[in-house]
Amino acid sequence: MLSVALDGEYLWVGKWDSVALFYLGGETPLALGEEDPVYSAMGIAAEGGNVVVADWYASTVMERKDGLIGAEIDLPKELFFLMGE
Repeated sequence: MLSVALDGEYLWVGKWDSVALFYLGGETPLALGEEDPVYSAMGIAAEGGNVVVADWYASTVMERKDGLIGAEIDLPKELFFLMGE
């Protein structure tokens, strides 16, 4: 871990090659997702659902969006739904 930023009940964690987002408003921390910055996450600052991730070469801006599922979630090849669900 290289850097952290607290934005209300959300914690952004900058690691060498990714940025993870956690929700701290429940009984235990909940991992919400992880994304890659342009280079690395040496320093981060967050406010209002936005985070700026910086290193020596570039800055990456990320945004928390409620109701979305990140690309890192693996779904089964088939899903079966019952009528009305």
